[in-house]
Amino acid sequence: MVNEQFATVVKSQKKLKNLQNDQNSMERKVRNLQDDLKKNAKDQDGIQKEITKQQEVLDALKAKKTDM
Repeated sequence: MVNEQFATVVKSQKKLKNLQNDQNSMERKVRNLQDDLKKNAKDQDGIQKEITKQQEVLDALKAKKTDM
């Protein structure tokens, strides 16, 4: 009887430890994904600024061509 209860407790403790490890892993993945989202947003902003700059150059070139 005692041995069976001991085995049940050990099994439950192992299950808890596995669940805690899973939680830690998932939290780490969430943090990494949040960092990736921030980097992606920053990259998008940089690309948008580059597109705006290149569009201004294109518009200036078109304007010069029209003036000729």
